[in-house]
Amino acid sequence: MDELGELSARERALKRELVEHLRRDIYVKLAPSSIEGVGVIAVRDVPAGVNPFQTCNATLAKEEVTIPFSAAEIATLPDSVVGLVKSFFAPLTDERNVELSDERGGIVYGVNATGLNTLDVSWYLNHSDEPNVRSAPTRFDPIHPSIHPSFLSRLA
Repeated sequence: MDELGELSARERALKRELVEHLRRDIYVKLAPSSIEGVGVIAVRDVPAGVNPFQTCNATLAKEEVTIPFSAAEIATLPDSVVGLVKSFFAPLTDERNVELSDERGGIVYGVNATGLNTLDVSWYLNHSDEPNVRSAPTRFDPIHPSIHPSFLSRLA
């Protein structure tokens, strides 16, 4: 019996994984940032090659899919949302890491299909000229939309 009452077998398994995750996989938090207001700050050293944004109980996680938005489409959004979209979502790039453009020459952004209200801590990763975390490049494939990139620590 759990301190809070009887747990089902599924809840016990989820709790076991959660406890291990909290002990082993928490490396970052959100905090004030001089770069962009809020950013990701390490709470302990992140070993090289480790994804500091690991989640647990992956069967409960939702897939993050990137949808292309042209500059013209973004311009139709409320002004207060345009800034958020451009701040959180990066321009899509091709295999040479060249930004994609629409038929008018505007930047094409990759927007999370579930919108801004479902962003996790990894979306607050700010730019750095000397990054210690890297992401796999994201590119749009019209047949298979991009999945949110994974991140890896470069430094211990």
